[in-house]
Amino acid sequence: MKTKLILFSALLMASCGSDQEVKKNDVDWVAMAPLKKNNELAKILPAKIERYISLKAPEGMDIKLKNATFSFTTQKYHNGNDTIYIELHDYRDALSMYDQYSKMWWASNDEVNNEMKISKYLSFGPNIDAWEVWERDDNKRSTVYVGVRNRYYMIFECFGRDNTDFIRDVAARFDYSSL
Repeated sequence: MKTKLILFSALLMASCGSDQEVKKNDVDWVAMAPLKKNNELAKILPAKIERYISLKAPEGMDIKLKNATFSFTTQKYHNGNDTIYIELHDYRDALSMYDQYSKMWWASNDEVNNEMKISKYLSFGPNIDAWEVWERDDNKRSTVYVGVRNRYYMIFECFGRDNTDFIRDVAARFDYSSL
């Protein structure tokens, strides 16, 4: 028994390495947490946003594919005829799908400013990447796509604005620590 205890202690000490090594290899417990079901994601979304209120409960789905499982929820917030849309996706068990969004938006770094649209990278803090897009068509669609900790994907969207300032502010004030 004493030999086993000594061997275990030696293995434990050898696996720890230096303090610097431990910090470098810290486990991302958020990424390791189980997939959140759509009803859990719905609880993360705010009940209201400033003067905008939700008129019904969030809607979502838990989706199981052959090689991937993910969940999402959506919510609409209304203020008269004005609407904000928010989607929240958990790609914990479908990281390749999250990676596709990452490559399409913030990892591409393909900023655009032409007669059709303006799009560019944003940062809302460590491990939170975002990309804003304002389309200059008749709908004046303003969208902010947000990736959180290489797992959660969010979409904030509204219409009829002359730029992305409003929806960018909504996305920037979201409580990402809840993810």
